[in-house]
Amino acid sequence: MTEPLPTSFDPDRSGRASPEGAAADARALSGHGADRWGGRWREMRGRIRAAWTQMQSTELDQVSAHREQLVHAIQRKTGEFPRDINRRLEQIERELDQV
Repeated sequence: MTEPLPTSFDPDRSGRASPEGAAADARALSGHGADRWGGRWREMRGRIRAAWTQMQSTELDQVSAHREQLVHAIQRKTGEFPRDINRRLEQIERELDQV
């Protein structure tokens, strides 16, 4: 029997899960991030500004379509929970998919 390849959930083969690896795997599985938004970042950026009016254009430019950085920036600015931010971002994505 062959030994399974290590994954990001157990990078050092210690049996402990890696939170960073789990987050990366979740993003890869869900298709979120810069690759997902690609050329739609300008549209997303406008909708994000409308949803979170506290966010400045320069702050959004700094995260430049990187979902995890965007969620952290919004959380720092608004105090919202990441899961709530992600839900709103997913709603915005669905709305853009319908256009």
